[in-house]
Amino acid sequence: MRKKGVRRMPVEVSLVENRVEVLAQEKVTNVYSDYDSDDCSFSRTHVHEEHEICLCSTPSAISFCGESIVRLGGDFAVFYPSRVPHLQLNHPHSIYRRFFVRYPAEFLDGLPCGSGQDRFFYANLTERDMSLLRPAVDLLLLLDGEPEGAPKETEQRYLIACILSILARRAAEQPDSPENQIEKKEMLFYRICRIVHEHYSEELSLDSLAQSQFISRSTLNRLFRSMMNMSVTDYVNRVRCSYAIGFLERGLSVHETAFRCGYSDQSYFIKVFKRIHGITPRRYRENGAGQ
Repeated sequence: MRKKGVRRMPVEVSLVENRVEVLAQEKVTNVYSDYDSDDCSFSRTHVHEEHEICLCSTPSAISFCGESIVRLGGDFAVFYPSRVPHLQLNHPHSIYRRFFVRYPAEFLDGLPCGSGQDRFFYANLTERDMSLLRPAVDLLLLLDGEPEGAPKETEQRYLIACILSILARRAAEQPDSPENQIEKKEMLFYRICRIVHEHYSEELSLDSLAQSQFISRSTLNRLFRSMMNMSVTDYVNRVRCSYAIGFLERGLSVHETAFRCGYSDQSYFIKVFKRIHGITPRRYRENGAGQ
């Protein structure tokens, strides 16, 4: 809920690079310090009020948006429309580089590829595509530091429209390729991820998750080992702790945060949080939520 009298910046841009970190959750404080925990690799399914264009370079990722699910890798772009639940899972131990820009749905009205673009799409990018996109990306990053005003917004509008035009054309030229198709195994993985993200505050056991999909515990564990190189329990803990970051940043107590994240044992929550983030919840909260 936005507060009255607070004007939000019309455009938000960011460039993020990571150089391989042992624990992906460290990215919450070390890499994404200017943004909320929705931006970490183990973020929850979330919704933006703005459209989002994401350019990414990473060996592997899975993107969920509404009812769509695609496997991506290398250089690619994803367009997430406003108010549509989405989630992108990057491999937790891979080097990646990401640029994103968020802007209001009406920001490009009157421009090519403006108001008509409101559906999820993705595009695999070639080196030529990247060479066309880089100048516009660099200019947007430079503009981000300029004073707010009509000239800046005009320049941002044209640059974003240029990026969107290139991506939309590229997406239209490439039909769904086999490497982007999701297999039954990955659909199963996606369904379980959704259960975890939607019910993280409830009791989640290996047995209950396996039974929900009519598979065995061993099959479930093998699935997560093959997809994320971690156990189901590790995944659940990382998702819960991504929510914990948000609660602590809002000033909730450690006890209340543990309860809201599905931990009945506060001591166990503290132990898990410290293992993932390298700091206790109380210290994180006392340090100004990682600032």
